[in-house]
Amino acid sequence: MTHKMNWQASLIEQRIAWSFSFCAIIITLIAIAQPQWFELLSAVNSPVHQPTPVTKPVQPTRTKSMNTITPAEIPAPKKAPPTPAVIKPITQATPVTPVQTKHIAKKPTTIAPKKTVLAPGFYVQLGAFDEKARAQGLADQLKRKGWSVKIATKKNGMHAVWIGPKSTKTEAETLLKTIHSKLKQKGFIVQHNND
Repeated sequence: MTHKMNWQASLIEQRIAWSFSFCAIIITLIAIAQPQWFELLSAVNSPVHQPTPVTKPVQPTRTKSMNTITPAEIPAPKKAPPTPAVIKPITQATPVTPVQTKHIAKKPTTIAPKKTVLAPGFYVQLGAFDEKARAQGLADQLKRKGWSVKIATKKNGMHAVWIGPKSTKTEAETLLKTIHSKLKQKGFIVQHNND
């Protein structure tokens, strides 16, 4: 009667086998990705190339039967003697006088802001601001929407944003209703005379 033995690897043996398999796979992948790393091994195993000695070529000598001259027999060209340097006498330099320039003081120029001349008539006022930049911001928004906008500076320093002018009050009221329906913004009618 034969007795079969079942061999089972221990935990340590399994771990060692898995470690070797894992390392082999990693080395194979590296060899595929970076083959130049493994060229070092082939360079070690290959024979060393010895440099070949350089020998001078044998130059032919002149024989009686040959009417040719070898390059070794050609005489070197003679160099021309150097030309003597010409020395010029030193002359005294005339002193340069500095040119005097006139400095003209520039008067600071101030550009007065253009005063917008408003045509007489009826306008719809949509806002008044202490700062002109805020009034200009509203005016720019209204201009982009296609309205004819003016900024009127009042005597108290306020900057009013006006749309218009219209020649009659009824036209201005119609304009006010149109503005309110399109922009949802309230305003009021102002009459302007050139005074």
